[in-house]
Amino acid sequence: MAVATNAGFVELAKRATGAASDAWTYMALGTGTGQNASDTELASENTDSNGLQRASAAVSTVTTTESGDTAQWVNTFTSTATVTITEAGIFNHASAGSGDMLVVGDLSPTAPMVSTDTLTLTIKCQFKAAS
Repeated sequence: MAVATNAGFVELAKRATGAASDAWTYMALGTGTGQNASDTELASENTDSNGLQRASAAVSTVTTTESGDTAQWVNTFTSTATVTITEAGIFNHASAGSGDMLVVGDLSPTAPMVSTDTLTLTIKCQFKAAS
């Protein structure tokens, strides 16, 4: 399950007022777990050159409850190594260790990868009024 982050909400507010211009278009994978709303980066972002490093995702809006109320990111990664991916996040910067994380989540089940395996990951974040 993906969780929106506090830092992400701060940057959304800045973007809404014109104080920030970076959109969240990058997906990152990692090997850590246990993220929550107070985190600002993945527990252990993959930075190895193994095809599983931070990458630009296809971004769109889809409908969950209201028309277009959900942001959606999709990317297909192709591994060149053996690694188990356990977490993913959405960022507004291309470089690992940079930018603001909007959404984070642990993968369940995890994704054990070997060379030439592909992982297509879809992350969604619904924007709605608090009930």
